[in-house]
Amino acid sequence: MTEETKPINDETAVKVVNDVAAKEENGSNKKSRSLSRDLFFKIMETYKPKLERVEVPEWEAHLWVRELTGKQRDKFELSQLEGKTGNQRVNLQNMRAKLVAATACDAEGHLLFGEGDVYRLGDASAKAITRIYKIAAELAGITQEDEEELTVALGEDQKDASGSS
Repeated sequence: MTEETKPINDETAVKVVNDVAAKEENGSNKKSRSLSRDLFFKIMETYKPKLERVEVPEWEAHLWVRELTGKQRDKFELSQLEGKTGNQRVNLQNMRAKLVAATACDAEGHLLFGEGDVYRLGDASAKAITRIYKIAAELAGITQEDEEELTVALGEDQKDASGSS
């Protein structure tokens, strides 16, 4: 018999049962419940942002990064724009430092930095800031595609406004 056609033995059966049990335990086989308005508000009563520890060897320290709420992510994205509606430009200056300031926290989730610290954070090691930014972006659901979409969409508007092609 080949490997593919071997009958299932007790050891293989136990492994399959254990694999299924592990999937059920980590939630991959759990059925979700239908969300109602009341259920949503009940969930939100106990909501705590996810935190992730980030080692920063350049600073010989670690910090925590917390996920953003929808409002916080919108605020971060709007901070990349300058100018009035209809005449907005993308300003990516200190983009990484802005997200770090909005997400870097202690183990209890209290922010370490405020908006006034962004400029100083921008003076820190690019490697350290990028390491923290990558985790913060992942927790915020910010993808490379999101970043490109912002710059491309507004970049096209800027070309049109400047008369460049």
